[in-house]
Amino acid sequence: MADERIEFAQCFRPVIHSSGIPLYTQVVHQIEDALRRNVIHPGQFLPPEPELCHAFGVGRTTVRRAAGQLIDRGILSRVPGVGTRISKVPTLDYSSLTSPSLYADLKSAHRDPATRVISWQTVTADKARSERTGFPVGTELVALDRLRLAGDTPIALLGNHLPRALADFGAERLRDSSLDAVMRGRGHHTRRIEYEVSAWLATPHEAELLDIAEGTPLLREHRWAYDIDDNYINFSENYYHPTHFHMRGVLLAEVPA
Repeated sequence: MADERIEFAQCFRPVIHSSGIPLYTQVVHQIEDALRRNVIHPGQFLPPEPELCHAFGVGRTTVRRAAGQLIDRGILSRVPGVGTRISKVPTLDYSSLTSPSLYADLKSAHRDPATRVISWQTVTADKARSERTGFPVGTELVALDRLRLAGDTPIALLGNHLPRALADFGAERLRDSSLDAVMRGRGHHTRRIEYEVSAWLATPHEAELLDIAEGTPLLREHRWAYDIDDNYINFSENYYHPTHFHMRGVLLAEVPA
């Protein structure tokens, strides 16, 4: 176990002290990222505090605060007389009921969101595309596919169709922003979103992009977005990584007075 712990400590790098992100948060993110990338695994024990302090370039207080946060979330657990063990791989909390933007959720969680634009093309809705997206036959659309990452970790594969008249921007604008933010900047505000979530087995294309095995179960989400005048403006077909991501929401029901 000693050799394993030494190798484990070498997975990490010193935090950036000049960053605006708290030091303990940077430590948390490094441990989470190493778990998501399968560099470290549940069942392993963290190295002793001095080794962690050296690896991250921080003091004991920072390491203990980071470990405490991960313990509170059930990712780490303390084994009396032995050490601190990894209990599970963390997932990304994302409420599709309240947030139109995965990018914004990642950014607020200091998860270093990034986007890789895979394709951007102008198409005319034929019968098949109309049935798939809900836009009338003959509508000029922009079809785009993006890979959303948290740091270097792929989180989701995002596909969109929107009227060509609304896509008056280039693909480069989406590399450091969300589609929702870009459209809002041009006055196209989303007020209502309808969506459905189902299970899906990863195709070879999806498996390669999300760094998983072909046939792995995914979460697939279809979204239909409407603006403040109730105009239909965006169809989304999104595929979410099965272990790095889960959805949650709150349902408020009306209660008779």
